[in-house]
Amino acid sequence: MNKIMEELTTAKIVHFPCAITVDDPDNHRWRAWWGSSWIELRAYPVIKRTPFGAWIDEMGFCHDLTINPEQMQTKRFVQDGSARSWAKLTREGAIQSLVIRASRHTNIIFRDAEALRDRAKLIRALLPEHIAVAEYIERRLAWLPDGGLL
Repeated sequence: MNKIMEELTTAKIVHFPCAITVDDPDNHRWRAWWGSSWIELRAYPVIKRTPFGAWIDEMGFCHDLTINPEQMQTKRFVQDGSARSWAKLTREGAIQSLVIRASRHTNIIFRDAEALRDRAKLIRALLPEHIAVAEYIERRLAWLPDGGLL
């Protein structure tokens, strides 16, 4: 079994802090992060609720959700029910957000690959003394389906 398959068979979802495994929007919000062979769900403590969302402690997942506002390192406002909210009300919402972010990152990579392919063509046409750079770009993009074009 190759290394990638081994990592995938041991893939898991981990929680930080480990003691928090249930959704409780009044006390914490969730954001998911990628690990090499896991998805990390972090619970960020709610500092203050508002009618539209909550202020959370961005570093709170590190210190067992004990909140002392005077020692707070960073805070961030997260809006309830917003698709663009940095942290979500539920673990499922955080995982869904992670999947959407991965899709957006894929689109960015393919868009950048398309721009690089166009630049390689320009280098070939306008800067023949740098043809090696154009060839390098084309070789690096060859692994993408359709050479990096969607």
